[in-house]
This record gives sequence, C-alpha cells and structure tokens, in this order.
Amino acid sequence: MNTSDLSSSDRQARKTARHDLATGLAILALAGFLFIESLDIPVDLEDAGLSARFFPQAICGLMAVLGAILAFNGARGQSAPDDKTTFDGKIFISKVLPLSVLSFAYVWLFQLFGYTTATLITVYIGSYLFGVRGKAFLLLSPIMSLLFYYLFFGLMGVFEPPAEIFDVMVYLKNL
Repeated sequence: MNTSDLSSSDRQARKTARHDLATGLAILALAGFLFIESLDIPVDLEDAGLSARFFPQAICGLMAVLGAILAFNGARGQSAPDDKTTFDGKIFISKVLPLSVLSFAYVWLFQLFGYTTATLITVYIGSYLFGVRGKAFLLLSPIMSLLFYYLFFGLMGVFEPPAEIFDVMVYLKNL
C-alpha cells in the first residue's frame, strides 16, 4: 500500500502512533532511571510504615505502566479515535513555559526558604496561572502545603533539609 493511497486522517493516525511509541519508550526509560535513582533514598529499616522511597517508587511504577500502554498501542499502530492533536504555541507560551520556570524557581526557593514558604509561594503562582480565583485561590495553597507536609515529613519520614536564609517552620515548631 502506497502512502499516497492513505487518507489524511490515516496518515495523521500513523504519525500519532509513531509519536506514541517513541513517547511511551521514553517514559519507560525515564521511569526505570528514576526508580533506580530512588533506591539511593535512605530508609529507616525499623519503621514499619511508609518509607521515603514509597512515593517516588509508586510514581515510577505508574509512569512505567502508562508508558508501556502508550508504547504498546503505538507499536500496534493505534491511536485514540479522532486524535487530531497539534502543537499550540500560544498554550505552550502561556501555560507550559511559565510552569516549567516555576518548577525551577520552586527548587531554588526550597533551598533558600524551606518547604513551607517555597510551597506556599509556588502553589499561589501556579494557581493563578491556571485560573484559580476566589476562595479556592486563597485556600488551595495553605491546604495543599499542609497536606503535602504531613504526607512527606510526617507519614513518610522524609528528611526536611534546612533552609539557607529563613525557614518559618523553625519558628512554628518552637511555639
């Protein structure tokens, strides 16, 4: 069968399937690499609860399953019905790029000001970027910060690194 005999939608489906295969394999490789790296996270062997490795390894497992499904469907030449996805530069510039910059800023803020301040600031900015307004805008950041603080530092026992400049938790713990 000649590619000129294929309809435009069939050519698009094949192209999407090839992209799905490549993306699925890349996600699988990334999941494998991150899982191997997560083995270096120290754990307390006496602790019977969730360890600091649980969350990153669970995410890696989920990434691997989704990557395998995507790669398998791409290898079979299947794509989602009516998948006509295209690159939208406007969305990339207005959403993806600022969120990428925000993620790097979060790491920098985390080192300087600790978890609480960095998370509050970046969740507020991320919420604003994605159009969260009103009461949800005011409540989302503190609730998410507390929830994740409890999850990581309370339940999983992840070590909270000290801030270089100012950490509000030092003062809150002393109250």
